[in-house]
Amino acid sequence: MAAFSKVRADGLADDHSLHSRVFDEAVAFRLKGKRRRTSIEPGYLRNLDFRAIQEQIIFGLQVSGYPVGFEQTGAFTDSVEQIMSNEAHVSYYRTRIGVGEVVSNIAERSKSLKALCLLFSERLGEHPSILEIGCSQNHILKKLFKGDEYDYPIEKPRSSDIREEMLDYDGSKFNSLVNEPLSPGESFGLDILSETDDASRWARACSVRPAEILTGAMRRFVELDQVTNPNLYYIGNIDCATLPPTQLNPAHWERQSRIMLPPNNSMDVVLLSTVLYELATDEQREAMLANARSFVKPTGIIIVLDFANPDPNDSTKLKFHPSEIYAKPYQYNTLVLDMEEPDKGFQILWSWDTGRCRRMLWRPSEIGRLALNMFNRYG
Repeated sequence: MAAFSKVRADGLADDHSLHSRVFDEAVAFRLKGKRRRTSIEPGYLRNLDFRAIQEQIIFGLQVSGYPVGFEQTGAFTDSVEQIMSNEAHVSYYRTRIGVGEVVSNIAERSKSLKALCLLFSERLGEHPSILEIGCSQNHILKKLFKGDEYDYPIEKPRSSDIREEMLDYDGSKFNSLVNEPLSPGESFGLDILSETDDASRWARACSVRPAEILTGAMRRFVELDQVTNPNLYYIGNIDCATLPPTQLNPAHWERQSRIMLPPNNSMDVVLLSTVLYELATDEQREAMLANARSFVKPTGIIIVLDFANPDPNDSTKLKFHPSEIYAKPYQYNTLVLDMEEPDKGFQILWSWDTGRCRRMLWRPSEIGRLALNMFNRYG
């Protein structure tokens, strides 16, 4: 990505380059529209631009062997020029920049979900029902149902990352825990998009880094795309950020997708993974969280994985810090809302070095200590 950053900086600095003109036009269109994300940080735009270019390199130009050779700027320069000289490729690129969002399908994020289901199995049951709101291609749930080991075991935090208030834990024991079998019950993934070839293509371009392609990440992505299970459902074209719970009519969605939404208060776990920070307003976030609360059982839990912290003035709400996503480590948190004690609000259980969930710090919240006690008794 360093080579692309150099090519991008040079190209966008040249007002006469095709890349610069198309990019600026698409961003201007984006800012005029009612996109989910109205404030656009430079880091987010840089990432969006790279993903749109990577999509065309892989699926448009179909460059064989990518990313081999792309460590140097020349390969990216040539590819960007080829993309910008082909109207079909430009059309895709313009659409992604103008109206698209970076979507991520990081199966490693299911570690939090799986660990909590196993640690709280006496309460949630051996076959917990799970609903993910904003599931994209549903890879987190598919990873649970697939049941194989994780590609990236939890690594030990760097000594410079450790803070006095962090709880100590055995990383190897955590890796053993998340590789234990889990048999989820009836589970649902909801998303504003649909499961289409185009959506899968964009998700792959957004989710996989060039270096990961060399270690088989694209193959593993396709394998997860193909996972099916009679207890796993996907419902697309449903916007939980704007529809209040009273309008989420199960019969209506059964007619739309031939799958009925789960009834209110029926799910053991509701998960929102890196979806709330994408929303434009606090009102949309509150609407999505209200929908989460409507689905979860009174004995269940809501899990949020996001670049967020509990609001210091009201812990039942969340504060987001998107401008720090690309600048600081450990801004990505696993937060839990315990529906048996909802007044305690959201509590941070783990903080992750990045949204790819490779290193973690155990936070000293009440639920963090409770989970750690269960964890220490595990095995």
